[in-house]
Amino acid sequence: MLDFKKIFFFFFFLSNLVFASDLYISEIMYSPEGSDEGKEWVEVVNLSSTSIKIFGGKKGWRFNDGSNHLFEETEVILNPNEVLIIAQNKQKFLSEHPSFKGKIVEVKNMSLRNEKGIISIFDENKNLRAFREYSSSCGGNGNSYSIIFINNICYENNQKGGNPGVYPDERKLEIKEKIEEDVKEKNASQNNEEKISLKSSSSEISTSSLLSTSTISKEDFSCLVINEFLPNPEGRDENREFIELYNECDQKLNLDGLTIKVGRFKLKLSGEIKEKEFKVLRNSDYRFYIRNSGEEISLLKDEETLYKISYSGKAPEGLSFSRNEEEWFWTLPTPGRENEKESYQENNLKVEESKEEVKVNKSSKEEIETNDFDKSILNEGKAEIYSSDSKIIQIFLPLVFITLIVLVFTILFKI
Repeated sequence: MLDFKKIFFFFFFLSNLVFASDLYISEIMYSPEGSDEGKEWVEVVNLSSTSIKIFGGKKGWRFNDGSNHLFEETEVILNPNEVLIIAQNKQKFLSEHPSFKGKIVEVKNMSLRNEKGIISIFDENKNLRAFREYSSSCGGNGNSYSIIFINNICYENNQKGGNPGVYPDERKLEIKEKIEEDVKEKNASQNNEEKISLKSSSSEISTSSLLSTSTISKEDFSCLVINEFLPNPEGRDENREFIELYNECDQKLNLDGLTIKVGRFKLKLSGEIKEKEFKVLRNSDYRFYIRNSGEEISLLKDEETLYKISYSGKAPEGLSFSRNEEEWFWTLPTPGRENEKESYQENNLKVEESKEEVKVNKSSKEEIETNDFDKSILNEGKAEIYSSDSKIIQIFLPLVFITLIVLVFTILFKI
């Protein structure tokens, strides 16, 4: 005889995979500097139009990080757009964030995985109320920077220790304000350039009083290039990544006013680089992070692109992306010295069978395109950004199929 109870239980379990989007996991501190004990926390926000009652204990809500954990014995009413912190240790959290005045609940046995993990929150009826997959590729691994989620895309927070209790996160406002600021600065720069006296015979040309005491140099930056960068060092990426500049000119260049843009990071350069000299920028000295699965790096002056290089696919571990007369290839790292094309790892990467897809833009005029290198090798362990919307679609379709099967079995069982 058909065991209808087992079928119903199986169906009930699958139905829980279709989760509501009323609770949004917006920030995670999964790998603080030093020991993780007592320092992990998760921020959730109520995006629904109604209040949500959250309570702990054996009959209450559950927090799952690979194992189920009970919320503490308490009751919290989370109003629309209100934030709740789920902390591994409430007292330690409050001591590290003394200005936090929001709502907080403790989950003592929380243990968030450092490389990648899944966080699920279930209510008292075992309904899945929030879900988030994360990865160390987002940042925040062992450096006390949290990761935040904006429109289901992860970023490393720009504030050490995180920014718990604030939603929408200040990063949204900062990004919006920065874009508007860049547009204003670009327009102002164009207006000021029109006021420069072109009759000056000096090596520097003074601008109008709007630029105060600043000067614009006649230096030619067309021979200053991004020469090499290491996106995926062996082991942990922290303090091991670098970007190398090379001055191909026959004269030294003043780097003041130049910027390196790495994804969302901007590095302000200063000092000089001598003729035929290499300059290595390390993320142990500058705060930046090069994504392992595709990134764009630009050299800018007054928002004008002097040189730009981007790559796609998974960066091979321990190899840097290196330049040789506008040809780019993966090689053993050579920071501060000439790149060695012969060190290209043909045996490991199967160069003769691989395809590359690289786009280089020099002074917005030059462009070089090749195909993607061996995806079967470089996509191993590929980190992805997960969207809760895409998860619903992936789960909903098989759920409809299961529902139809259960209905058919129900009819047969009654017959």
